[in-house]
Amino acid sequence: MTMTKDATMPKEGVVRFERILNAPVERVWDYVVNDELRKTWLGNGTVDLVLGGHVHLDYDQATLSSEPVPEGSEFDPHVEDGTIVELDPPHLIAYTWGEWFGQNCVVSFELTPEGDGTKLVLEHRKIASMRLTYDVATGWHGHLDLLEDRINGTERPFRTHFDSVTAKYDKLYAEQSA
Repeated sequence: MTMTKDATMPKEGVVRFERILNAPVERVWDYVVNDELRKTWLGNGTVDLVLGGHVHLDYDQATLSSEPVPEGSEFDPHVEDGTIVELDPPHLIAYTWGEWFGQNCVVSFELTPEGDGTKLVLEHRKIASMRLTYDVATGWHGHLDLLEDRINGTERPFRTHFDSVTAKYDKLYAEQSA
């Protein structure tokens, strides 16, 4: 199966990624829900792994790589709190997201076996504006690349990589808005 790592936007307010990861479903699931593993690619915090459970994610991009993060950047720490609205371990988790953005989005991670690996489908739904849709795509693209690195035992300078991903989605947004 040939897949791009880029986001698709199948309808207004939705960002979707499909990635094939080099690990079995159970290992990828652990990276999504296990506090110690998730903090290596996304954010520190806790997941109360029951339907209706609380999700608390504390984002501090400075912890994601050894590359320094400039003060006052868009990488300033912030917190996301949500509630699990769908759960089927180890194949599906979806939770509310976006109080930081002043909206009530839903993020889902769906995992299915794909050969020796796992197909991960991430959807971020109910995004309020087209500009924010591209910003959300930028963030998830960078973090999913980092997840792939962690699963493969590699590391890239997160800030440098994120800057290149940001430039790519900013260009796509400018083209779409023209």
